[in-house]
Amino acid sequence: MVVYHHTDMDGKSAGWLVHTMHPFAIEDHPEKYIMTNYGDKFDKHNEKDDVVIVDVSISDTSYEDFLNICKTSRSVTWIDHHQTSLDIIEKHKEELQAIPNLTYFVSKCACGAALTYSFFHIPQEDLMTIRSINEDEEYEITAKYVYSTIAPIQSADIIIQMYKKNKKNPTDCVVRDCKVKLPTWLFYVDDYDCWKQVNTNSNLFSLGFDSEDTSIAIRNDQGEWYFNQFWSWLTSNQTYVNDIINAGSNIDKYIKARYTRELSSTFEWEYNGTTFICKNAHGNSWNFGELIKKYPAAILFNYDGKSGKWDYSVYSDESSKFDCKAFCESFGGGGHLHASGFQIKELIFTNAPKEKENIIFLGGTCNDDPWRDKFISLWKKNEDQKIKNIKLFNPVVSNWTEECKKKEDNVKSNAKLNLFVITPKQKGYYSFAEIADCAHYSKVFFAVVDEYNQFDDDKIINSFSAIGDIVESHEGIYKFYEGKDALNNLINDIIAEL
Repeated sequence: MVVYHHTDMDGKSAGWLVHTMHPFAIEDHPEKYIMTNYGDKFDKHNEKDDVVIVDVSISDTSYEDFLNICKTSRSVTWIDHHQTSLDIIEKHKEELQAIPNLTYFVSKCACGAALTYSFFHIPQEDLMTIRSINEDEEYEITAKYVYSTIAPIQSADIIIQMYKKNKKNPTDCVVRDCKVKLPTWLFYVDDYDCWKQVNTNSNLFSLGFDSEDTSIAIRNDQGEWYFNQFWSWLTSNQTYVNDIINAGSNIDKYIKARYTRELSSTFEWEYNGTTFICKNAHGNSWNFGELIKKYPAAILFNYDGKSGKWDYSVYSDESSKFDCKAFCESFGGGGHLHASGFQIKELIFTNAPKEKENIIFLGGTCNDDPWRDKFISLWKKNEDQKIKNIKLFNPVVSNWTEECKKKEDNVKSNAKLNLFVITPKQKGYYSFAEIADCAHYSKVFFAVVDEYNQFDDDKIINSFSAIGDIVESHEGIYKFYEGKDALNNLINDIIAEL
């Protein structure tokens, strides 16, 4: 079994609950619990593995990677609570429902860990009944959060309802119910992560939690992996939960004093008409104190030396109309309306992404290859509204001058997409250097188009893949197209990307 879980308290809690509750967990290994952040690849499993993905938001940029997991594993269970994931399900529901080895449970009513805990309380026979659908049926798993009536509130129930429906006749429906009571420690995780904040201990619990080594899997000096004892103590001993809260209380006093001193290090950043308050630090929205209420949103950022990327957490006050989720999605991340995040290699404040022009640069093979003319003709015939206002720039001219070079460089710097198509007519090597160079400062789509299966040398294909890896490492795209419909398929993929 391989478990991909988010890096925060909610994600780690969800991962641990998989370990203690999954029917196959008796066979699992600590090193198979993979902390996953926005933009990370799902590449630690094989076709024999049962994959569980918890508290990981799937967005438009990671959807293809997610589908690949389903193709390259024995089974996939996906449990999440982010709006981004709900949007993906709404957009691709029919496709997701048709994947026989995928079961998903996504709801906004509770955090990822609480949903995970609830999911594994569902009787297996009920789940199998709901999931055994044919092409005329669909399934849905929903959840409702119900607070305890005992004050102070430190517990809640999650009521799960499972439906198997006939698409043509919705009244033809099989329903199964399941009610689950959350333990106190998990209630605190949910109360904090979803910003419900009905219990003041939740914030203190989070602070105490962050003061511990909370990794699910730990590696000793001999290179041996083992499960962290912290989790066994947390989930079985209320006294230990209280100790964490007490530790958090002391940390809270220190943090409030420190944040007050550090507010002078904040700075304003304007982007697309919105002024953000920003700070280079670890933590959460508390870093900004009351200052967060005076701005549409706040950005907390820090450098992750292991991944070589910058981590960005974006917060807004409950009264703010700023959509943190939409902002982070534009950088390949996701999350919630008032709390979201993303991870990229660039420091956006010194190299802020400019608004790109609605132009696609047509680079790649020249050598009298007619692929550009074919591409432009097919593009003009396509009726998709996404491409209505997008212009194509063909750099090929009969008389190449220095002015032409300047114009080409300017277009490449400002284009919405730099498309490089390599065909069997490719003779020179400059295009490959150009592709790698462009990938550092722009969105690159590197496409190998082989309409008549002429690329039959494994060494050449491996070279393409190596260049593709460079492109993808800079958030670009690499794809290999074969057959007479290669250019049509390429255009469809470009439209999907746009």
